[in-house]
Amino acid sequence: MIRLGKIEGTNIYEFVIDGKLDEATINEFYELIKKTADEGNKILLLGVIESWPGFATFKTFTTTMKLKAKSIGHIAKYAIMSNKGWLESVMPVSDFLTPGMPVKHFKMDMRDAAIEWLQAVEVNPENPEDYFSKMKIERIENTNIYRFVIDDEIDEAGISAFFQILKNHPKPDKFRALGIVKGFPSFESFKTLVDGLRLDFAMMGRIDRYAVVTNKNWAQYSIKVADLITPGLEMKLFEADKEDEALNWLMEA
Repeated sequence: MIRLGKIEGTNIYEFVIDGKLDEATINEFYELIKKTADEGNKILLLGVIESWPGFATFKTFTTTMKLKAKSIGHIAKYAIMSNKGWLESVMPVSDFLTPGMPVKHFKMDMRDAAIEWLQAVEVNPENPEDYFSKMKIERIENTNIYRFVIDDEIDEAGISAFFQILKNHPKPDKFRALGIVKGFPSFESFKTLVDGLRLDFAMMGRIDRYAVVTNKNWAQYSIKVADLITPGLEMKLFEADKEDEALNWLMEA
């Protein structure tokens, strides 16, 4: 079951899971969060997992909550307390609630630390560790260029952190992106990444150039197509040893 409540004197909503879950309780939890969101307040969540029937049930719950939380859009940060060893390994943002939402795991004896983290006024948006990501993200000093590195597979949590960084870029300044793609298992995986970023960047309307550095020859086709169908967003592909050239292109007026 789930026990629900609000921590007195805070905007933190706490739920405690101590066994089997049922749909009615999950819906009650969702309605509580939705009511707060409808009032225009940002929500902080603290989940305390005392007992869990198993991994499969956990996945079912998190999938349900991901869809429900996405429909709300007002959850700012999410902390989970548990001594379950497997829990932290399955907590990337891409699997747990919504992308772009900082999520952090704490052991059961770290309640004060979890509450302190939730109440912190500022979250460092340039710290991918807050998003359970290994992706390197940085802003190149004295420029409006953001550099990110992807190796072997798409790091959805890292992409979430990256977009949070871009959202915090001072308005109305334009920014530019430098993507270093070291490896990808297939053309389709690369195309999915490029198309996804291209569309999201275009929707932001504040990025005018996007350089991709990779040693994958077949990437050229995807870049050309993306460049043609996204007016106003220039994209260019550079070979793996041409990062300096890519940077110079991005720095041009």
